[in-house]
Order: sequence, then C-alpha cells, then structure tokens
Amino acid sequence: MLDSLETAVEKRSFCIDETSANYFGFTGVVGTPSANQILKETDVLVVIGTKMPEMDCNSWSKDFFLNESTEIIHVDIDPYQFSKIINSRLQIQSNAKYLLESLYSKHEEINLDIDKRWLKKINNIKNKWEVSLSESKNSYESPITVERLLSDINECRDDDTIIVSGVGLRHAIGQFMLFKNPRTNIVGSGFGTMGQEVPAAIGAKIAKPESTVIAIVGDGSFRSTMQTLVMAAEYNIPVIWIVQNNYSFNIISLYQNKHWGRKIGTDFKKNNNLYNPDFVSLAKSFGLNGYKVKNPKYLLGTIKRAISSKKPCVIDVISTMTPNIKASGYWAVNDIFSKKWDGNPF
Repeated sequence: MLDSLETAVEKRSFCIDETSANYFGFTGVVGTPSANQILKETDVLVVIGTKMPEMDCNSWSKDFFLNESTEIIHVDIDPYQFSKIINSRLQIQSNAKYLLESLYSKHEEINLDIDKRWLKKINNIKNKWEVSLSESKNSYESPITVERLLSDINECRDDDTIIVSGVGLRHAIGQFMLFKNPRTNIVGSGFGTMGQEVPAAIGAKIAKPESTVIAIVGDGSFRSTMQTLVMAAEYNIPVIWIVQNNYSFNIISLYQNKHWGRKIGTDFKKNNNLYNPDFVSLAKSFGLNGYKVKNPKYLLGTIKRAISSKKPCVIDVISTMTPNIKASGYWAVNDIFSKKWDGNPF
C-alpha cells in the first residue's frame, strides 16, 4: 500500500482495504470526522472514479470542503467528469484498476513526506471517533438501537460476507463496518431506489454462492418489494434479510420532525396504533424461516442461527424510532429547510 492517507466516498467501490491503518473513513455529510478533516487540510487530493457529488463533498461548502490551495488529480474512465464540479490540476483518463496497479508497482519509488505532527492530530481524531462508536455498540436498550444491530451483524461476518443495504442505513454501515474485499458492500444509493435491498441480495447470492449474504433493510423498503421472497423460497436461495422494524419511513420522519415539528405520512399506523404486517408469519407463509427479536440479548444468537441454517430467512428486529445519527459534515438542505433561510443560494 502506498504511504498515503486514504479516505473514501460513501458509495465506495473498494479500491482500498478499509482495515488498513492508513484508512480514515469516508467523507461527506455523514462521514467520519478524520476523513472530513483530511479533506479540509490536504495538500493534494487524488480523486478516483467519483463525480464529487454534494453528499460526499459537504455541499461543496468552503468551510467544510477543500481549502483553496488543494491540488486535485482527477482519475476517471469518463473524461466528461473532469472539472465538471470542481476544477482539477491534472486529469487522467484511465480505468481505476489499471491506474492503481501501476501506482502500486512504483510505490517503493514514491516518497511522501507527511507531517508527523499533523498525522498525529488526524489519528487522535480517528481514535476519539472509534471510542465514541464502541461506547454505543453494546447497548441493551429496547427497542434495539442501530449501533447494537450493526455491531452484532459485525460479529457474524467474515471478509467475504456481502452486506446489502439501502439509502436509510448506508451512512451507519459506513461508520460501523469496515470492508476488506471488493464488492462486499452493496449500497442502494445514487437514485435512492427504495426496496432494492430485497432483490439485490438475491442477485448477490446467485453471483457469489459461496459467500454469506445479509441484507439490512428498513421496514419501509421491505414493504415495497417483499414479494421477492417468493423467488428465494422457490429456488432455495439462502439470503438473510434483517428488517429494521421501526414502524416508519424513519429518515423522512426524523427530518420532518426536526425542521417542522410534525410528521405527515411517515409512521405506519392502523386505528391510530403503530402497525406493520407480521413479517415472521409472512416469511413462513412464503416458505422461509422467520424470527422476531425484541430483546438485544437474543439478537446475536438469532443471526448466527439464521446463517447456520443455510436457508432463506427473515429476522424482524424491533428497532428504535429515534436513532442517534452521527454526522460530522455539512448539508445545505438543513439550512434550506431552516426558517432562517432567506431564499438566496448558498
């Protein structure tokens, strides 16, 4: 590995080993503090295969994004991406794989003089962040927290386990899970397709039958495409769907409540009571295994049981409606939604 500091964007494609000591997380609105700090202070930024979108670049804010003196080297197979968002000093049209292989073959000739005091500061930020995450991983709260759910899934996966997730959980997975191998984190991002986690997990298992495939899916997404379970039963495709059941389109609900102090059309209710179908009975009616977990002390054992069964399975996890969302970046949407916004562009 080159002696350089490495960060990624949230929809990262795994050119680097995230378990490396040189990896400092991902940038952007819900990125890690160390990655965002590097983004603000770096002298040279090598951009590989990203369009530098708003969410990954803190709405391009001068207070949270690059400093004016940062030199950018932009690598992309599509030349139309060059300087489309941010001007770059050097543009290289190349397949990312070929370029990285070429760089690695010359890595012993590349001598990067990184300021040790600055590196110590960045490592301290990283370590402080990791401590804050570890404190929340062992929560015994009921309903179950996102941190505890992801921590227990982490206990059950190896480097080849494929995690499939949607737009609601992608940031938390980026914060709590490190991935070593390519294509082991399938993220529903870009157009934000709700419900892709259910069928995408089947595709991942067919493509890599030797790997454990776990889809972490919100209940809103699951309700959108849960008919796909029929196919898993028909062909005995042993995927595990872990449903984060918080009786709502939770991210939308949180933003409505934050900015307007009310929620409309986000909570799932029947006769004014929180409601969801019985996902366990539904799974069993399709021919899958099904489990419900309300108490976190049973969560880890249930996930292990589902993996060892080698059968398609749904785990219904009763989850908190008020997650502790950790964000170190900036998103202009929060200012636009604010009552203080005067209508002028940012």
